[in-house]
Amino acid sequence: MTIKKSFLIMLTGISLILSGCSQSYTPLEKLPEDYSIELAKKDNCVIFGENGEFISGEDVWHRFLEKTSASGQANVRLVQTLSISLLDEQDQNPRLWIEDLNYNGKTYTLSYIDDGEIITKTYTYLKKFEGKVSSPSALSENYTIYALVNDDNLTWEDLESSLLSSREPYLMDCHIIYMSFD
Repeated sequence: MTIKKSFLIMLTGISLILSGCSQSYTPLEKLPEDYSIELAKKDNCVIFGENGEFISGEDVWHRFLEKTSASGQANVRLVQTLSISLLDEQDQNPRLWIEDLNYNGKTYTLSYIDDGEIITKTYTYLKKFEGKVSSPSALSENYTIYALVNDDNLTWEDLESSLLSSREPYLMDCHIIYMSFD
């Protein structure tokens, strides 16, 4: 094998490794109306149950986190199943909330469709919050929460106050990616 061929093979391998978390998804606006959990699994999406648990794609989520923590570009499609009470009456398939999360090495861009319109928001940080649940009547002891924010100094208590408040000075631009309790 020539040096040139060896070099090309090596470059191809490196590019495949470096693009390990770059998925190519169908654009949100072109997804079929009957897009299902089964299709989302085939598309290598991260799928969360209505209680925040991983249904599928936990490895995809962790690869995304690894890539972004190394300031690498990455993208992932997030699929959240909605409450069982929101089942489609005709075919009993759970409703899905679908978001695309992209990281360009500096900022996170979240896109989703709301009322037929593509909404895109940009955030500086993807923060992980972990801790003990403070309510003695809680069914779980611990929480893990991932949220998109623009202030790296925010605590979960700050975000919780903002999410529970309807008063302007307390509202923060944030987006909860997922919450899990155990």
